[in-house]
Amino acid sequence: MITVSNLYKSIDGHEILKDLSFNIGTGSIYGLIGRNGSGKTTVIKHLAGIYKPDSGDISYDGAQVWKNPSIKDKIGYIPDDLNSMLSYNMLNAARYLKGIYSDWDSGILKNLCEAFNLNMNLKFKDFSKGKRKQAAFALMFSMRPKYILLDEPIDGLDPIVRKIVWKVIKRAVSEFGTSVLVSSHNLREIENICDTVGIIEEGRMVMEQKLDNIKNNVHKVQLVLPEKADPKIKLTEAGIEILKAENDGSVSRIVIRGDKNEMKKKIEALDPVVFDVLPMTLEEIFIVEQEADHGVKDILV
Repeated sequence: MITVSNLYKSIDGHEILKDLSFNIGTGSIYGLIGRNGSGKTTVIKHLAGIYKPDSGDISYDGAQVWKNPSIKDKIGYIPDDLNSMLSYNMLNAARYLKGIYSDWDSGILKNLCEAFNLNMNLKFKDFSKGKRKQAAFALMFSMRPKYILLDEPIDGLDPIVRKIVWKVIKRAVSEFGTSVLVSSHNLREIENICDTVGIIEEGRMVMEQKLDNIKNNVHKVQLVLPEKADPKIKLTEAGIEILKAENDGSVSRIVIRGDKNEMKKKIEALDPVVFDVLPMTLEEIFIVEQEADHGVKDILV
């Protein structure tokens, strides 16, 4: 269990994180999402023990991470920026990391270098961006971490490599109870891999729920009411919360927040001519929630 409580951080006089709290359960994959500049990378650097909180608390199964080598020994961290590894080749990096991480497994490294087709004698600076990321994953998994922190993990990776990476992560979670945090702009990947999602905005956690609960609380409907009645007016009168509405000819597509069964009962009571509930992706839900919170309007350029 990773616990973040009331985390606050100011850098150069700018508030980056503000009273931020969330939990990552044992054997859970947690997706941290938010717009650029929301504070995601700063959160991860605190979790990795790179940044010291101005105030607040970060603990791993009850132990503090800051200046705690025994906890850092169990953390696998892949940053978005891999420039610090450029002067190493895989053999040198493995030799160095083996002396630091107590659960180092050379067999895992060998298997993943073969799976990723990595030349262990080639320096990282001579790898492509995608190969550098693959090398980082091979080294990180060889540490056999109990906790994994990933910042934009699949950026630059081809579909085959992505599949291998997620397979290894899922196995670590299911077989060893590994706790994983993934920060990514690729919400389709987040939707496929994570069981819990936290949305961070301007350094604050604005939503934290099980992914299934998020998807069960926001719905898109396709609707035509009798006598050309205005669906927005009728739904609002029925006590239904509308996040977004648009028309396609006589058909209205409306995004609604609330219990699905309750919403269906209220709409069916309006005797609709057309009524369908359409599937929504996590990316669609995130965009609609952001537009609703910030009052974003359509812009014609």
